[in-house]
Amino acid sequence: MNMVNPLRCEAKPSGGFYVKFNVKIIGEIVKVEDGFYQFFPDTKNQGYWTSYMLKNVAELLDLMNKDWEDHISEYFKAGSQAYPKKE
Repeated sequence: MNMVNPLRCEAKPSGGFYVKFNVKIIGEIVKVEDGFYQFFPDTKNQGYWTSYMLKNVAELLDLMNKDWEDHISEYFKAGSQAYPKKE
């Protein structure tokens, strides 16, 4: 099943993003201390989360975190080459 991600982000004035499903805010995405974006669900919403919705949240986070993940990977890759193993 290949569907378009129904989630949308809207910038918050205080930083981060509201995550909307159609017009309903279902949570927030905020950059935390380690530089990665994380999802904080709106716990006032009652009900359940389908695997489809959870996969969409994960896909959104993966897209938002890709540049930082690439940067971190490159940093550690360069670091391992800068300090060769001693024999």
